[in-house]
Amino acid sequence: MFDCHCHFVTDNALCFSAELLPDRIELPVQYGFIGSSEAGLDSRYVDRTSMEKQVEILSEILEYAKNEDIPVSLHCVRATGRMVQLIEKMGFGKCRLMWHGFTGSVETAAVLYRLGVIVSIGPRFGGDVGALYRANRFLALESDYEGTSKADHDEIMKRHYENCAGKLGMSVGELEDMCRETAKAFTDYKAAGTGKN
Repeated sequence: MFDCHCHFVTDNALCFSAELLPDRIELPVQYGFIGSSEAGLDSRYVDRTSMEKQVEILSEILEYAKNEDIPVSLHCVRATGRMVQLIEKMGFGKCRLMWHGFTGSVETAAVLYRLGVIVSIGPRFGGDVGALYRANRFLALESDYEGTSKADHDEIMKRHYENCAGKLGMSVGELEDMCRETAKAFTDYKAAGTGKN
């Protein structure tokens, strides 16, 4: 996994370079898994990294990921329009991008569905889960948990699944199966440089 949060780089930093990656990804590739842990656009950090620089870095990461068939988890805060434009321009395949912590509109979710992007929601999602799912069938759940306790994380996820299952008119088991299938679409790919599936 490689991570490139915009608040870790500055406008003076070198841009992402695929040439720098092979040394960093050698071990994960040997085991048949490599992906971007999180990359994106965040308007809260434009004082440190201009939006133009963030777009430049993300464009390079997405280009590399697309060429190598690597999934990417997207981070986006108050930059939805720019993010959607970039995804449209890149022309990714189905379920290679996951919008982590999605809090956007049903309309944006529908556009992302058309583009093959998974939307992942946490317990903080304040929108209509049913409307979101009707707009984008590529749905995943996440915890938003920032602590270190496995028990706390598991309890948050249990409640999140119960809450969303109720809103979707499904059993928890059905929702878990659906999310597992979505996750499989995100992770079943040819690992970069290995020829393995």
